Amino acid sequence: MCAGDFEAVARALFKLASGISSVKVVKFSLEDFLAQLDEMQATDAQPGQGAPMQDWFSTHPFSPLRVKALQLFHHSSLMTDDGNSKAELELGVQRLMSLMEPDYIEGKTDVARNMKLLFIAGAVAVADAHDGVSKGEEAVLKKYLGPAFDLSNLNIEKLARTIPERAELTMAQCSQSQRMQVLRDICNVARAEGDCEAAEMALLHELADLLGISHDFVGQCLECSFELD
Repeated sequence: MCAGDFEAVARALFKLASGISSVKVVKFSLEDFLAQLDEMQATDAQPGQGAPMQDWFSTHPFSPLRVKALQLFHHSSLMTDDGNSKAELELGVQRLMSLMEPDYIEGKTDVARNMKLLFIAGAVAVADAHDGVSKGEEAVLKKYLGPAFDLSNLNIEKLARTIPERAELTMAQCSQSQRMQVLRDICNVARAEGDCEAAEMALLHELADLLGISHDFVGQCLECSFELD
């Protein structure tokens, strides 16, 4: 809004994200980058095309979601008299965010329900994998599931045995980015106490395999800081 120049803003964000300010080192093509984002939306179930799928989950200012949303805003009536209406802008952003399921914890759709069920089973099992569920892990679980969430009402062993079945349902009904979102949130619980123990890491990798996600994504989630959705 202040700069009035979408390309200049996108380039500035790229420089902040990469630390590279000289075009002699690397040339950033905004047109090619945005084309990759469109490919990611069109081929969400086919990771490996366009920019890496895990980039959707970056909280850095150069997150592809942020840049694409900036483009939609730039072409709206908020920036130009003949731009798209506010309603069209909102619809465009909604379509963009539909790659994930931001409210899956409270969502009522089958997709949201399956994501939530897998999150509960996976997160509790991972938290319990090393010396039981810690206070810190329980606190993160409550941030996701609400203060009324009570571990004492759960049979954790039995819950853990449901993971393969719940993962299978998630694979069948959820997009690649939605499966990655659930795994990211489970990683948030795993890293509540700082370092992730071997038993927790093994279970996270098992979950990644069940969901068709690379182990590298688990490492990225454990190393980065995320805001809770």
